[in-house]
Amino acid sequence: MTFSNTILSESIYLDYHATTPVDRRVVEKVYDYMVNNFGNSSSIDHIFDNQATKKIKQSLVNFIFHLNFLLRKNNCL
Repeated sequence: MTFSNTILSESIYLDYHATTPVDRRVVEKVYDYMVNNFGNSSSIDHIFDNQATKKIKQSLVNFIFHLNFLLRKNNCL
């Protein structure tokens, strides 16, 4: 291990306003849409926007469902 690697492995990152680590599960879900199935969900005149918009809406529904589950599980609702 080099000196710089030692420093990095023993450091604590505090600048989460600039960026945050991404959970590997999120990376795996998003990767295909960032590389192969990308599209501007704000566009209204081509097929790519329809696919992107559909996936964003589906992701939002999934997020709300899981958040609701966690809140109820922890007696927050």
